[in-house]
Amino acid sequence: MSAGRPLLEATESELEAWCEGAGQPKYRARQIRAWIANAAPSPSNAMTDLPKAMREKLAAEWSIFGSSVLTEAVDAETGAAKLVLKLADGRSTECVLLVEDDPPAPCA
Repeated sequence: MSAGRPLLEATESELEAWCEGAGQPKYRARQIRAWIANAAPSPSNAMTDLPKAMREKLAAEWSIFGSSVLTEAVDAETGAAKLVLKLADGRSTECVLLVEDDPPAPCA
């Protein structure tokens, strides 16, 4: 997904309106939110229950988070990833993504 507007900041009605503007029924907003809530965040092309054109539009206009990864270091032994994230306000923070869980669990 791009560095567009964060999906997590959109209200249900805003996301429904966007779906309708993209020529899709309102219920697609629930499908998008379900992917974010129930699956490890992944590129929109993994959302195979959405039409391909909609996945492409979603990727071009939205992001899952309001942050982006500046650096990533993965521990070869444990698979844990240490990330430095750039926040929407320009500041940065560190976090660790543990891969013991399914889906992986972020720790700040």
